[in-house]
Amino acid sequence: TAIFNWLSGIILIISLIMIFWAAILYMTAGASEAALGKSKTVLIYAIIGLAVAILAYSFKPFLETFFRGTF
Repeated sequence: TAIFNWLSGIILIISLIMIFWAAILYMTAGASEAALGKSKTVLIYAIIGLAVAILAYSFKPFLETFFRGTF
């Protein structure tokens, strides 16, 4: 459980840092289409990471009840 919480927290922190990085890339892109595309790609990956972290926290009780055998 401790490892699971630790890894979920790391994923959550990294995805939040990536969201801020995507915002910085977007603000500094100007009229460059390549930079805008890169910032959008980073933002999409960050949102996916955030969703994975949130699902990991909500999936934890399901795994605990599944492995204990109590439904």
